Amino acid sequence: MNMNFKQGAMFGLDARIALAIFGALSVISGAALYSAIQNAKVTAIYTSSQEVIKAFEQLYLDTSRLRLYKGDANACFNAEDLITNNSMAGWKGPYLSMAGTSSDGNIDDCLVLNDLSGFNDFSSIRIRHLKNTTWDLSPVAWWNNLPCNSSGDCSLFMNLTASLSKKSLITQLDSQLDDSNAETGNIRYKESTNIYLYIKGFNYN
Repeated sequence: MNMNFKQGAMFGLDARIALAIFGALSVISGAALYSAIQNAKVTAIYTSSQEVIKAFEQLYLDTSRLRLYKGDANACFNAEDLITNNSMAGWKGPYLSMAGTSSDGNIDDCLVLNDLSGFNDFSSIRIRHLKNTTWDLSPVAWWNNLPCNSSGDCSLFMNLTASLSKKSLITQLDSQLDDSNAETGNIRYKESTNIYLYIKGFNYN
């Protein structure tokens, strides 16, 4: 009787140890899976952004110009030129294989590319003409949506808008691929009612 009791007690202990180990491994596996998903998202965002930026760069190299979206005063470039030749001399596109369209058949909001992998977490995607300078308190900081001119130190930036719930994803993007500083480098962001991500492209004055 005592021997059976001891064997039963040992079995119970072994089972509890096994369950504890299994539980610990489940937590570790869950954390590893979450990390892997986040890393995959970071890679997809950056890869898709570079695809769009390179498409605009090739358009510029071929045509020697980039056009603002319907004369937009917010320095937002016309993405339709990436997929349709609108009487641009030197055009050799299409430069991008996928692009979202609005109901009237034109690319809306300057650039809508939610069909591209990597952009599912963002509500709007634009290509802007912004200053390279670091964040400052001047009336025209680098993130201000004012056109650059020939006297400015400016670049093409990809501008993606997301809800504040995506902040951890964006900070991870910055820390993994840039300088972990929201206000400098090739990956920048700012917060207000949403979070605005900026990925720097080529110099464009």
